[in-house]
Amino acid sequence: MRFPIRIKLLTSFLAISVMLGVAGIIAYAYMGIVDRSYSDLVDRRALILLKAKEMQIQATQINSSARDFLLTRDSAALDKMNEAMNQLANSIQEGSAMVQSEDNKRLLQEMKANLEKLEHAKSEFVSLMQKSPEQSLQYATENLFPLSRDIRTKSDGLASYQQNQMENASRENKATVETAQK
Repeated sequence: MRFPIRIKLLTSFLAISVMLGVAGIIAYAYMGIVDRSYSDLVDRRALILLKAKEMQIQATQINSSARDFLLTRDSAALDKMNEAMNQLANSIQEGSAMVQSEDNKRLLQEMKANLEKLEHAKSEFVSLMQKSPEQSLQYATENLFPLSRDIRTKSDGLASYQQNQMENASRENKATVETAQK
């Protein structure tokens, strides 16, 4: 059976159109995957990493302010310490709303518990400072500093985890893009 040239051309055009349509749908699906992954990477993970870095800074500021208060007995050091504790509480709360990993949620809960202990330790530290600077130094060394260092260590862990997740997601995105280009 012989087909006219017009039908042959129309059939080949339709076949090519269908193949291009399928390729377009596949490309669109891959772009959706990459977009969701990059959105998670940029919108959520980067913000969590930023919060973790802020937590590190605030924990360090708490220690520095306590040492400043020990040395100078200046109330401005206590004000800085209070401000750092408030900012740390806000960062922990905001970070808790963003994390999805159970380990990270547990870390943030532990940090929150340590911050509450730190609030109580600060009160005792300030009252001891008025009575006996030597006792307040010992109390800070045994109670206040370890709590803020523990918060710092936990925020380091959170930052490291987020950094690793971002690197893994970036590698996965690169692999997805390379697969889509093939």
